[in-house]
Amino acid sequence: MLIKSFVFSLTLALSGAVLADSKVGDEVVGQLQIGKRSFALPPGKWTVVAERESRGGQVNESVSTNDKTQYLVQIDGQSKFVSAATLSTTLSSIRVTNWNDSTCDRKDWLFTDKLDATMTHPACSFVNYSANFWGGNNPKEEFDKTILSWYRDNKVVMPYNAVFTGYRKYFSSDYVRATFWFNPELVGLIDADKKPFAQSPWTIDNIKTDSARLAYIEQVKTWNQTMVKNSKATLMDGKPIDAGLPPMPGIN
Repeated sequence: MLIKSFVFSLTLALSGAVLADSKVGDEVVGQLQIGKRSFALPPGKWTVVAERESRGGQVNESVSTNDKTQYLVQIDGQSKFVSAATLSTTLSSIRVTNWNDSTCDRKDWLFTDKLDATMTHPACSFVNYSANFWGGNNPKEEFDKTILSWYRDNKVVMPYNAVFTGYRKYFSSDYVRATFWFNPELVGLIDADKKPFAQSPWTIDNIKTDSARLAYIEQVKTWNQTMVKNSKATLMDGKPIDAGLPPMPGIN
């Protein structure tokens, strides 16, 4: 019986059976499992810092969904922030006829693309920046409080501005949402003046005269295309196309 059990377990592993979700505190490499779906990650070790499960969400009032979100962080050997990711998907749901997500309606972001969106099943690819990244936060939700506490407890050195890129895709009763934050200081784009959001060199108007930042955003947009392709496969097929995502923009 032990031999049969071992062979059965090995067969499940080789057939790509659903793995157990990572827990808070786990270190993850390559892919992150949430429910029946696996998300591709950039290279390196990622720490699962916080998670939440919820019912409801961006659906019409008569529909309830069961979803899960995990927040992961990558830091270097000097406790400097490298990247973070928020990955979310439905665990189970009832029929949804009209999803509601207005992310791609933003006109002040550096880049948005509705891709294959429909009126009832939106999709969105986007790039923008976050000023005073986690520096001015006074979160009220436990999920955000846990993240901020982790950064403080681990004395993580944060950039003043972080660039983020993401993808949201809704199909029938399910969705995936993936957002990645990058540290532009790692490629020399340091904002020592610490200007407020509206005066930042990363605004959609100010960046037009900054060739270095424009070039970086183009790299982020190119990276985003690969992330979108893999995240869409995560939604439709339960797993990404690639074993992992490429290195983050500007980092070899």
